[in-house]
Amino acid sequence: MQDGAQYLATIDAGFNFNNIEKVCITAEVNSGTATHAIISVTSEPIEGSLPNTSMTYLPLQEVIPPTEENPIPSTKQLNLNFCDTSVLPSNLLDGESEFNLTINGGDLEFNNLQVSIEGSVGSEHIDSELYSASFGSNLSYPLTLENGQTLTSETDIGYQFESIESVCIKGEVQNGTASAFVIGSSSEAPNDVFRNTDVLAFILINENEFESCGVNGLTYNFLDGRSTMSITPSGGDITLWDLKIEVKGVLKKSQIRLSENEKSALTVPVAGGKLKYDMKIENLDSNQVSKTFRKWSVLKLPNGDIYPHRKAKLFEVNYNEPLSFSNKRINIPAWFEAGEYEIWWYLADAGNNERIVDHPKFVKEAE
Repeated sequence: MQDGAQYLATIDAGFNFNNIEKVCITAEVNSGTATHAIISVTSEPIEGSLPNTSMTYLPLQEVIPPTEENPIPSTKQLNLNFCDTSVLPSNLLDGESEFNLTINGGDLEFNNLQVSIEGSVGSEHIDSELYSASFGSNLSYPLTLENGQTLTSETDIGYQFESIESVCIKGEVQNGTASAFVIGSSSEAPNDVFRNTDVLAFILINENEFESCGVNGLTYNFLDGRSTMSITPSGGDITLWDLKIEVKGVLKKSQIRLSENEKSALTVPVAGGKLKYDMKIENLDSNQVSKTFRKWSVLKLPNGDIYPHRKAKLFEVNYNEPLSFSNKRINIPAWFEAGEYEIWWYLADAGNNERIVDHPKFVKEAE
């Protein structure tokens, strides 16, 4: 490959996928002096939405510091190694996709360029259904934002997902002069150590509505049913009748969901006190009339430490008969530090030990 040239590579897996967790592109370097590679992937638009392009910078050289035996620094050529958990997995659900590869800093020769796909094979997504919620679990509509004003809030779809095909954002405008909407969110993929907030979509407003179904960066974030996102109007102010987040995917067969108690906000005063919340557990496996579960919980402190809360307990849940708990309580002592906490409730299927978790946040106020 020549320095600076861009090459379009196509992928044909030969079959469709029910879900894809990760796509990796690897190549063993034979010779060359290239310093880095750039891989760019453009999301495939859904229902006429605007595509998004992600670019990844991959170093191909490692500097070896000088030693007593070798006082002059040297460089080592690195192999190409790239893994994606968002755009490529979404594009490849139908078995076909493409990406651009650019080599910079010198020429490079690869022995073999390989694409590996980690997921489950299937012919169609017959179990996928649509679930939606308004942006911002605690926001009220109509919602007004000034030009350039950024609002960040968590959206709770209400369910955990086994896999997600698409995430759509649909806005209904009451009035305003904004010409576009910017959507941002931090990646929650386990291999993304930076967790930077990225612009996921720039959506043009058409008369009194806007829509984008190509927000592939959110397909991983919403697997647990929750995601924190930011919205910013561009070109003027705006008042929204509603802003819907629609997730199309397959639900997990077991569900645990914690929510704010209507009589108690998710805050604790400086002096401490009891935090109240509600919990719902469901068995959605039609092949099992009854399931036996274990549930237990821990408290994650603002400094990241884990504090024990409830010991494991066995119980049964019938199919399609939700088990609801109202006014669950946790006592937060006055000496606990101020800041953001998370209460982690685990649910384990006693039959196969599969686990899911829900971990809403709450705040202990400062003086």
